[in-house]
Amino acid sequence: MVTVVTSGNTIRLKATFYNFAGGLADLEGDPTLKIYTKAKVLVSTITTSIQHPSTGVYYFDRTTDTTGDMIYEFSGALEGTTTLVRGSYSVIFGRFGDTIL
Repeated sequence: MVTVVTSGNTIRLKATFYNFAGGLADLEGDPTLKIYTKAKVLVSTITTSIQHPSTGVYYFDRTTDTTGDMIYEFSGALEGTTTLVRGSYSVIFGRFGDTIL
């Protein structure tokens, strides 16, 4: 199920990283977050303000400003290799009185 958010609202983009043994693991440096359109056009690259509340867990609160289907990608180095986590969400403009479930 795709998360749907109304343009102008904030969505929390999350990623959880695991090592090769299957345990939660921190990246070897700061992660990079990239936002793409459904057509794989890069919209934004974020390297600051990414939160790291616990081992292997990262998130970024993004205020939406572009409508359409979006793909996000957290990436970094883990155990000497590049690793990434992708997710998606959809941004709609919405109309007065719309209820989004």
